[in-house]
Amino acid sequence: MIRLRMRSTSFHSRFYLDAMLADHLQLPLKSLSKGSTAVSLQASQLSALRLIAPTSSEQRMMAEFPDAACRPMNGLGATTATAIERLAAYRQPLIPFGITGKINVREPA
Repeated sequence: MIRLRMRSTSFHSRFYLDAMLADHLQLPLKSLSKGSTAVSLQASQLSALRLIAPTSSEQRMMAEFPDAACRPMNGLGATTATAIERLAAYRQPLIPFGITGKINVREPA
């Protein structure tokens, strides 16, 4: 395990986390690493990796963009779960009512 520390005055941590996980860095890391079960990488090989260094404001903007773009969708999971629960609650009494003949299930409503 290699622990990298970035200067907080120069680097936005979320931007560099996303950058480290992206293919443009992961693919070179995989090509430099050795082993299959326990992959290893020597610290001296890290100098072969290239990181981009946009300005601090650009880093912040790029790091915040995915969150801002996904924000409208964040509540959809809870809304969908609530709708499913409501439909299940409506369905529960319909089954016995249909079996006992309290509602007519043979003709369209």
